Amino acid sequence: MTVEVPELRDSATTVRLKLRYGHSAKVHKGASAELREKHGVKKKRTAQVRVDPFECEALDSARKVGSQLRQEHKDMTLAWHDPERLLVNTIAHQYDRITTDLSGKIRSNMETFFLSLPQLRQNWFNNGGGLAANGTFVDRRGNNTGIKWPSEEEARSKFVLDIIPGTVSEVGDLRFNGLPEEMRDRFKKDIIAAENRRVSNTVRDVSDRVSNVLNRVIDRMKEYGTDESGKVKGKFTHTLIPNVREMAELLGHFNITNDPHVEEVRRRLVTEICQVDQSKLKDNAELRENLGNAAEDILARVSAFGQAPRND
Repeated sequence: MTVEVPELRDSATTVRLKLRYGHSAKVHKGASAELREKHGVKKKRTAQVRVDPFECEALDSARKVGSQLRQEHKDMTLAWHDPERLLVNTIAHQYDRITTDLSGKIRSNMETFFLSLPQLRQNWFNNGGGLAANGTFVDRRGNNTGIKWPSEEEARSKFVLDIIPGTVSEVGDLRFNGLPEEMRDRFKKDIIAAENRRVSNTVRDVSDRVSNVLNRVIDRMKEYGTDESGKVKGKFTHTLIPNVREMAELLGHFNITNDPHVEEVRRRLVTEICQVDQSKLKDNAELRENLGNAAEDILARVSAFGQAPRND
């Protein structure tokens, strides 16, 4: 794959998502030791008792929205330099709107969780049986497990939600004054090579996304039909074509190298797949075959992403 480092400073930024709740199910050392002793298990990881004294609706909701936030963050950005991802400026406003909304929901749920800690503590030590006593988690013999109930301040300090913007570095930003010319040239070559690797990863990310969407179309068109008893097999959902439309829209933003191969695939997705009336697919075998063939032909073009255009 041949990729030239584009001038990205004016068209994209980097962004990093940090999300930690600080509370999860914990291994109960005392109860786990009893379990292993009872069943003659020697390896600690083979038999463990996990307890989640913080289980509640608010924390569960925060985690569910957090999963959605992580997915949106991944979908709207491109692979760059982990944990940083590349955010194209043309969709930055949409990214900010979506992530701000989801972040607000997470913080609201976490606030409810923090305020409910005293009640959760009381519930746990009332209903935790031999796993809870006197403000710490103990085994049934009264041995301290080392797991203590956190204060509200401690709980808040463990929660992290931050979206950190950055910039795309350029070789011209770096200063090599005072270095020998040979060393200066070597540093520049190393930086350019590193940036090329990042751009290559980004192009590969785009290729994988398009391939996944097209492969789904191809598989569903091949698998759909009825068996000998007339039962439908290989069902596909109403999101099949809309997912292609979404990918085509994103390709218009994700073509950071102005690759003509990417633009060709985007155009063909719009004209050959996105225009298909999905409601007619299930009853029209010829339409399914044509759609599958078009998807296969477009998929074959995806392998050209990142390659220099041919002069023929």
